[in-house]
Amino acid sequence: VRRLGALLVALLVASACGGSSDTAAPTTTSAPTTTSAPTTTSAPTTTTAPTTTTAPTTTAAPTTAPSQTSTSSVTTFQQSTESGSFPPEVQRAFQAVVDEEFAGAQERAGISVAVYADGVLWTYALGEASSTANMTASTPIPIGSTSKTFVSALVLTQIEQGLYEVTDSLGQVLSGHPDYESFDKSKINADVTVAQMLSMRSGLPNYNDNRDGVSGLFKSATWKPADNINLVQDAFVETGAFDYNDTNLVLLGLIAEFQGGQSLGELYRQTFFDPLGIWAVLPPHDGVPSDTAHPYGDLAPFAEGFGNIVEVAPYDLDHYWLGQSRIRWPCCGLISTSEDLARWGYNLYSTNGSALTEPARAMLLESLLSDPVMYQGVMQNYGYMTTQRAYEWSGTGTIATVGHPGGGGGYSTLMRYAPELDLTVVVLANSLLQESGTCSAHETHRDVRHCLAARIFAAYAQHSTTTSTTVSPTTAVAASSVDDDLYEYCLLWKGIRNEIDESGGSLQSAEEWTRRIAWTEQILDLAPVEYREAAATYLGLVKARAELLAQYDYVGVRDLPSDIRTDFIEEHFQEQQIS
Repeated sequence: VRRLGALLVALLVASACGGSSDTAAPTTTSAPTTTSAPTTTSAPTTTTAPTTTTAPTTTAAPTTAPSQTSTSSVTTFQQSTESGSFPPEVQRAFQAVVDEEFAGAQERAGISVAVYADGVLWTYALGEASSTANMTASTPIPIGSTSKTFVSALVLTQIEQGLYEVTDSLGQVLSGHPDYESFDKSKINADVTVAQMLSMRSGLPNYNDNRDGVSGLFKSATWKPADNINLVQDAFVETGAFDYNDTNLVLLGLIAEFQGGQSLGELYRQTFFDPLGIWAVLPPHDGVPSDTAHPYGDLAPFAEGFGNIVEVAPYDLDHYWLGQSRIRWPCCGLISTSEDLARWGYNLYSTNGSALTEPARAMLLESLLSDPVMYQGVMQNYGYMTTQRAYEWSGTGTIATVGHPGGGGGYSTLMRYAPELDLTVVVLANSLLQESGTCSAHETHRDVRHCLAARIFAAYAQHSTTTSTTVSPTTAVAASSVDDDLYEYCLLWKGIRNEIDESGGSLQSAEEWTRRIAWTEQILDLAPVEYREAAATYLGLVKARAELLAQYDYVGVRDLPSDIRTDFIEEHFQEQQIS
């Protein structure tokens, strides 16, 4: 995994070519009737900006928050009209994936999916946003813990601006903050660094463990972010071990506001939303759009079964989001659309993006070169509010991705960017979608969201391989007609290299090696003449090794004592000069 991590970071940095809030899946099975929404197949020729009124500009870090839904501007989200389109066959493949995966979820409400690649956009929505409205591509949906990617990007931007350092301690960066002195220093470690909070290795206790205190945030007449920190109950522990918790996020949000001199929402707007042309709101500073998708899930304790939580709860959507925004704030409080989030993911991670400077992006991606951790049931790398994981799909090999999931409270999110494809996939839903998808046999996929993303990446990769061209008119790696064979050859070669690197170069099962044999034959057929001899020599060894391993169950060999295993390898490999 470390080898894959190094490869991925190198690709992201150098190449120009739920969150934790997830809750248990409901146990009932009934689902609302879903209604198919129109597929976006071509880009309109006009541009319409979202309607908004000017919000007041703040000049200092806030110390209180509204006691009711904010009266500041409420954004009306609308679809972009200035993006190019994917080829029709690619759009059909994407839609088929979404239709199949969403139909397979027993407990579902609505879903909104966006795929973005450097000026080319596909969006699609299904199901219901509420009992009175269908889900559309422009329906606002809470993005959960994917909000964390905005926090880390803002912190890295401020570091790039020289406001503080990633190695600075909490005591240094919050010195002089009006609420910092109220923190119990036996629980909040003043020596913890910005880097340790960004990577969830701070040793700080989680304020969410204080369930009664968190519930009280809904009822309080006033609120400020420091109130969350003062809910922590336990002493801090030694730094270094990965522990995913949202205390880190509130502290980072306080740091960003204090050092930036403005509210978090305003900093987002000035730093990211306006320059990138994306739209999102952060309650309680921002008002919640009236057409925001309602949360669906287990109706207990208000009723039985699965359905619209707000309809059966003794409160309206505004009250729900008043409390949720206090609990979630920087960790998971943003509301946006799948299109805007797909544009964000692309601009954050792609070398063609502009959310971060190159040094800041390098810092973000290099943070992934840590030991893998168990996160959401899968071993993966966790850096500065970004995860790194690989998807496997039959026929396409391994697809490495970065991003962050989100979920909880009747919503779920997935944002993944694949550097080799230069493609971002975003899935937003107003239910948890934690059931197994069609590809759940793959250990790394687990649920509908990941199956959907993996299959969209695979469909795009397959199209790129079979057509030998990219679908983006502006991508830096588009192949000319003269180089079609070389381009296709390189795509297949990357497939083999990824699989070898992901396994650490070790020997795999007979089935995997048999598949690798087929790949080598494809590559040799496609290799341009000037590369064919070298490719044949190297891939001949790979093929010979694969054919030999197909005769053995390497799992059994791997478990042999080291001296016997060495003898076996020497007998069966070195005599055939296979490295």
